[in-house]
Amino acid sequence: MPYEDSSLPGYFYRAPGDGPHPVIIQWNGLDSTKEMAYYSQFPQMLAQRGVSTLMIDTPGSGEALRLRGLTARYDTEVWAAAIVDWLEANAGDLGIDPEQIGIVGWSLGGYYAPRALAFEKRLKLGVAWGANHNWSEVQEARRRREERTPCRTTGTTCSGSGARPTWTTSSRRRRTCT
Repeated sequence: MPYEDSSLPGYFYRAPGDGPHPVIIQWNGLDSTKEMAYYSQFPQMLAQRGVSTLMIDTPGSGEALRLRGLTARYDTEVWAAAIVDWLEANAGDLGIDPEQIGIVGWSLGGYYAPRALAFEKRLKLGVAWGANHNWSEVQEARRRREERTPCRTTGTTCSGSGARPTWTTSSRRRRTCT
């Protein structure tokens, strides 16, 4: 779907039967992709209930970031408007009701979705699922947890030694303390 000088990548999962159907826009988290959203079975469960799903790699994640160079931005209503514009323009072909568009955001998507819902008035429903309201606090908690996890190499923890956990890449992810 067109977005600024590029486009947003997405997958559409259509609910079976005659439409028009309500549609949910699904935004992923920081380190997840639209493919993960598909394999979560969430779109399939919604389809069984007569709701279609549009899974999007938002700016700053997945294909949007890695293959199209679209970086994250705070004003998520801009991406939401581009997505809703596309849904409205293609409602007949997609078999959706443009008056019944909602948004669900997981993880960081759950942080982005409420702003989109607040400013993009064509969205009729919003779900913030697992939003991280204080990203710094979440990352610091992860770091502290890693310091308490035993190192696979030595069996000791980094806690109290002044060492920091680091990850090495091999056939398996391994944590070592340096």
